[in-house]
Amino acid sequence: MIHRLLLLMLLWATSISAHSSGKGSEHFLYLSDQRIVTVELLDATTLILNYINLSDNFALIESTNILVMDAEGQTYRSHLIQMDKRDEDGRIFRVADLVEPRQYRGYDVLGPFNYKASPKLVYLRLGALILELSPLNAKQFESVSERVSRLDISLSDSSLAVLDAGFNRGIGELYRIGTAEGAALEKLLPDLETFPPILLSNPTPKLLPRFWHLTDPVIVRVKVRITPQGGMINAEVETGIDAKLDSIALEVVRNSWDFLPAISEGEAVAAELVLRVVFRR
Repeated sequence: MIHRLLLLMLLWATSISAHSSGKGSEHFLYLSDQRIVTVELLDATTLILNYINLSDNFALIESTNILVMDAEGQTYRSHLIQMDKRDEDGRIFRVADLVEPRQYRGYDVLGPFNYKASPKLVYLRLGALILELSPLNAKQFESVSERVSRLDISLSDSSLAVLDAGFNRGIGELYRIGTAEGAALEKLLPDLETFPPILLSNPTPKLLPRFWHLTDPVIVRVKVRITPQGGMINAEVETGIDAKLDSIALEVVRNSWDFLPAISEGEAVAAELVLRVVFRR
């Protein structure tokens, strides 16, 4: 997946023209004299995070620390950063990255983002801070992108840089872990070391007519191993029903089910799962 990272203004302009579908907010922004953060929601598996570090300190971006909340209060947490190419160890996923002072980074972030209602707010946890990003419509986002294109991040006075770019106030909210106002958000973004694999797609097979006499639910349990690259190996039936149904369940899982790997201690790791393949009539 190719990042649009060279010029922030071009990235935002492309985002507005390509992804403005009218189905709710798709662009979210946090802006202060310390950082500018945008999140662009793409589809049910991907969002783009852009981070401009205006401070004199390093910023640690962790792949599991983005939370999208929809209009009904349901939440969707991110899982892994997908790299443009494999690193020297053959890895295609990243869990954390450091953004140096006065630098800009953009990330493709993967997760289960099958929104049930229109996205309303986006949160990003940065250590002991939680940023609340405000939604922007396409016109607002275009205006912001024009001003950000004038931002001189090399200036030693970040407040002056933000003012010179045409911003006279911050956008979004900041909460601190351990405070009363940050307590509810801390529960939604707990600091964990281990995350299980994420199932992104699991189409269900159709029950053959000759098996309609079986009582619902008709389930075959399949054991698999998910690799650190998100691949699937060693698929085998753990609890079956009939040789034909077992074969169909295995074929569907191997060919159609997609996963993101587990996370442990800051790395994508292998994990074993037992899947329930439920046949539909």
